[in-house]
Amino acid sequence: RGDIIVFKLADRKIYLIQRIVALPSEKITIRDGVIKINENEFKSQTISGKIKGDIDVTLKADEFFVIGDNAEVSVADSRQIGPIKEVNI
Repeated sequence: RGDIIVFKLADRKIYLIQRIVALPSEKITIRDGVIKINENEFKSQTISGKIKGDIDVTLKADEFFVIGDNAEVSVADSRQIGPIKEVNI
């Protein structure tokens, strides 16, 4: 958690850079700008901006949830494209 990764969008030649927020098998919830992982509030010193969106996802054993450091304008993180499979990292 907290690491920056480069990952490939499944079946495309597009690579993105984002920060890992939730690890495999964890439950991530985003409500009213608050991120919770396994019901515990997650605070990051590197992710800034308003955390938009409502999310309630339990990750599979091979998935990660990523968010851009400038969360308010990030348009290609797990809030939009879903969890990232480990094989694509």
